Amino acid sequence: MGRALSAQGKSDDALRYYAEGLRLNPALPQTHYYFGLEWMKRGAFDHAAASFGKAVRLAPTWEEARAQQQRALNEAEQPQINTDAHR
Repeated sequence: MGRALSAQGKSDDALRYYAEGLRLNPALPQTHYYFGLEWMKRGAFDHAAASFGKAVRLAPTWEEARAQQQRALNEAEQPQINTDAHR
């Protein structure tokens, strides 16, 4: 359901859905993973990295979750470029 909401552009609803799913069962690595993907779409890389990290802790051999965590961490460290400063 969260993935369907995300695909429809309903990011807020998707995040609420994932949060509720995690409240009910925080031991599902897939829910943490998709929660992280939704945070990535929003540019909330710190939140995304934390979600992917939880997925990795629950499923240590899940390489895609580990790769997404690294991507989120890399994005979180990138300085934001102010394009207006050069005008």
